[in-house]
Amino acid sequence: MAIYFPQYHPDPLNDMNWGPNFTDWKSLQTSPEMNRLGHRIPRPLSPEQGGLGYYDLRQVATRQRQGELARAHGVDGFIYHHYWFYDPKKPHVESESPTLSQPLLLMLQDGHPNIPFFFNWCAVQWVNVWMGKPLFQTIPTSKRYAIVLQEQYFNTTDDAIRRHYQWLSPFFHHANYIRIRNQPVFMLYSYDPRAIPILERLRYWATQDGWDGLYLIVGRSAAPDHIFVPDYPNLTERTIDIMNKKSQSLETFNMTAFNQSLTYPYPLEWITRPYQVPDWCWAEQQQQQQHHASSSWHSLTSAERIQSRPESLGILTSFDNTPRRDFQHSVIYNGGAKEPEAVLQRLEDNLRAVLYYKMCCQQQRQQQAITNYDDNNDNKKDDDIGMDDQFVAINAWNEWAEGMALEPSDVYGHGFLERIHKVKQELARDGCRHAAAGWKNTTCFQSSRFTMENVPTLLGHGPWTTKKARIPLSNAVIEHHTML
Repeated sequence: MAIYFPQYHPDPLNDMNWGPNFTDWKSLQTSPEMNRLGHRIPRPLSPEQGGLGYYDLRQVATRQRQGELARAHGVDGFIYHHYWFYDPKKPHVESESPTLSQPLLLMLQDGHPNIPFFFNWCAVQWVNVWMGKPLFQTIPTSKRYAIVLQEQYFNTTDDAIRRHYQWLSPFFHHANYIRIRNQPVFMLYSYDPRAIPILERLRYWATQDGWDGLYLIVGRSAAPDHIFVPDYPNLTERTIDIMNKKSQSLETFNMTAFNQSLTYPYPLEWITRPYQVPDWCWAEQQQQQQHHASSSWHSLTSAERIQSRPESLGILTSFDNTPRRDFQHSVIYNGGAKEPEAVLQRLEDNLRAVLYYKMCCQQQRQQQAITNYDDNNDNKKDDDIGMDDQFVAINAWNEWAEGMALEPSDVYGHGFLERIHKVKQELARDGCRHAAAGWKNTTCFQSSRFTMENVPTLLGHGPWTTKKARIPLSNAVIEHHTML
């Protein structure tokens, strides 16, 4: 599922901070051809070249074409950034037209991009270190002297939360909005305990709106624990120190409010090599794997129980915020890859590892634990032990000013989209017998159970269980089995 930035249209908050009709296209169009490392900064291909050009998201033709590109290449849905600041100085303005919402409101009218979606509430303040100085700034841009452009408030009223829910409700009822067990999916971009009371009240208002609550996901800053081990010998002490400070463990989260977590695909500088399927998943490790799988839920340690919670995984395309920053102080991350082909290959390797792990490795271990779960002695809910749909989040569909765009570009062409399609075709063809060079065969799962539709980057139509979820796609409610 691709993270989507609904920014490319005029917006009052951006107008106030950066000038009339500002969008990130201005950041990109005024940026240099290359970054400080000598790499080309991607720009959108023109429609004549099969791209989308410098579009305006208010135009239905643009959003329609985005949906066509996504569906054609196996991107199963969008995670829309959603902004709601609970600003007490302008409650009615926010209730009528929240920041960067025009393309979303237009989608309610015209239906495009006509693809499954859910919202990611970006409950964080906006500061000027995002890029150059705002219009009213008089001191130089500096992380040490960051200026708040828009504060995120949490100490709010129930009436304000109800107005927020009233704005969300038409989207939750939209045919394409993703729901799990009659609960609209709603994500919190980054864990903040101050947001939990608001989420709990939104969940309450959802029950008053005919739903069984909200299915809440929380993002955490971390690499996927089971498929990535830092390359410690080649990391500097500084990088290791940053990793230890910034990596968020679920043990530090209050997860009682959430159904699952997501390892959010940030540009983490300690991720210097591709994700890898763990050794225990390979065929020659079958005996060890069966030993782990046969353990009951009650025999798991506290840490193992936390790891057994549903967690979706994230993948980064690339990252370069030169268009938003001072040339010499931009953040550039390509995971060690320099040439465009190497960047595309890294995305392919990571996506293959993540999908394979989710569909062929983790499912068997969690399913056996669930099978041995004694419901009479433990009141854990299904979602605590991995009975929910999970997905792969790719950052991003169109974050052009940070170098994260699956959309066709003059540097990568249609390469990112083509690699997604390629990996899904491989898994559809071979199942858990991975065909890539250097990968070992395994029989975790029978390939006959895979179809192209069963290998998504979004919702898990992977290893089957007897439990089903009803998730609305297009204009019909499609019933499918849940992936662990």
